[in-house]
Amino acid sequence: MTAVRTDETEIKLRATGPLDVIELDAVVRATGLRCDRAAATEHHDLYLDDQDRTLAHAGVGLRLRHSGDRTVVGCKTAGEPHGIVLVREELEAEWPGREPPQVAADLPPLLRDAIEPLVLARPLRPVLGLQVRREHALLRLADRTLGALVFDQVTAASDGRRADFVEVEIEVQDDIEACCALAKTIARRLPLDPVGDSKLAHGLALFDLAPPEVAEPDAGASLHTVATARLLLHLRAMCRHEVGVRQDRSPEPLHCMRVENRRLRALLRAFRSHWPDDAARELLIELEATGRELGNLRDLDVMLLGVDGMAPRLPKGMQALLPQFQQWLAARRLAVRAELFAFLRVPARIAGLQRLSDAFAQPAPPTATAVAHLAVAGRLAKTGRLLRRLVRALPPELPIESLHELRLASKRLRYLAEEFAAWFGSDFRWTLRPLLRLQQALGEVCDHANAAQRCSASVQPFAAASTDPLAAAALLGALAALHHDASRRACKAAARRIARIDRKKFWRALAAAK
Repeated sequence: MTAVRTDETEIKLRATGPLDVIELDAVVRATGLRCDRAAATEHHDLYLDDQDRTLAHAGVGLRLRHSGDRTVVGCKTAGEPHGIVLVREELEAEWPGREPPQVAADLPPLLRDAIEPLVLARPLRPVLGLQVRREHALLRLADRTLGALVFDQVTAASDGRRADFVEVEIEVQDDIEACCALAKTIARRLPLDPVGDSKLAHGLALFDLAPPEVAEPDAGASLHTVATARLLLHLRAMCRHEVGVRQDRSPEPLHCMRVENRRLRALLRAFRSHWPDDAARELLIELEATGRELGNLRDLDVMLLGVDGMAPRLPKGMQALLPQFQQWLAARRLAVRAELFAFLRVPARIAGLQRLSDAFAQPAPPTATAVAHLAVAGRLAKTGRLLRRLVRALPPELPIESLHELRLASKRLRYLAEEFAAWFGSDFRWTLRPLLRLQQALGEVCDHANAAQRCSASVQPFAAASTDPLAAAALLGALAALHHDASRRACKAAARRIARIDRKKFWRALAAAK
């Protein structure tokens, strides 16, 4: 069941009144284009989702398509609109038999990675059926194929209800401007409107099955209601970014997933009294394990970037060995990436995330009466006092261990403050700027210190793999020394940020959050 990934560029129009394919052909031919029409086909799409319609909410369609004696499982993303043009990704794989997958883990790997982070271990069930009669034609201009013109007559069905609609799609292959001009001409002359939603989204809307928007509780709600809503929001965001991490198409999803993971941990620590100690500890363990695995890959990405930054400062004789070290690092990254992907797919981890989701979705108990606004202010004050104690207890030599602890405390305070900044006015939001700058300054110190440690730890394995072990050891030693020096220089900038935040004005603004 090998899956195929394609990027689809299309323009979609939906009929607002009766429409025949002959009328469409006539309008297209009047523009000077030729339609090379193929025989009509029919297929049935069975769309799957969990009971909360999580996939629909994320704009993802998972379907089982039956066409003749062939069955294909596929998914499409919501895509990126560019005017009337929609660009989206499609994954497809052959599927044995006609029975749909029961859970995301049943899917072929490429589709599993696109679906499992969203639905976790929740069962998949049919939500909508679409019977489609399709007429397909190639759009030609002279000897060029501009794209394909698709005329779909659709019957949607759900729980015994039926509804019909017609869609026209222009699948762009060559000339996007000509295809856009054609779409506008068709829309002017026929009862067709450009649309940005999918057949799935339209079908769900016809039967009032579209997932409802989740209203965010306000400051007057109970603390339990607010805390669990915010935790569930960030858990879902982390899971959405995991889709991008598993696909590994850019470093950005990895960074975003780490941020959401850290925000989740900061909020869970702040509100852990809402769960029994054992349950809160288990929830944190699940998140910390994911954070460590993500951090291992991110550290190697930072280290690879750091090699380029340090290269001009190395002695000329050592620079010749840099490409060999970069290749060794890239191979190490591939191995760590494989370890991360294997970890992300472990059933026990998916079950753990499902427990997190279930815990955050629980309704507030009758005893949960604390007003969110007042309770959050108290937690902000408590987290601020911890940061202040750490600032005041810093040794003059600013050891890395103390700065790392200070960085974690500033990050937790910042995440908590950002989460509820809108509740406390503009004066409170002012406190976020120096807090962010402090965290960034401390981050530079710790990143260089971490890179120095990794270089030192890599001396033996890289030397063993190198054709010149002594030169390899010397190179890693030099890189470690450069990162160490950069870390100590960054300490000076961090010391200035620490001095700026340790002022009465900052602590007063933090304490005034009420």
